Amino acid sequence: EEIINKWHALFEQHKNIEFKTITFEVKCSSGTYVRSLVHNLGKLLNCGAVTLDINRTKVGTYKLDDALDLKV
Repeated sequence: EEIINKWHALFEQHKNIEFKTITFEVKCSSGTYVRSLVHNLGKLLNCGAVTLDINRTKVGTYKLDDALDLKV
């Protein structure tokens, strides 16, 4: 939540800049650093890039859809 609030503040501070966002899906091994992948894509495109949200939907045979909601 803290990170999201910081992003909102940054976007508010730079209202005159149009930020482009994309959504994509990556199938990768557990050793892949998705934030580094996004950073490298930004470098290749010469525009910079950061991740705003990462949602892991599967690890090995475990899927997010099969997860139980544990209320503590």
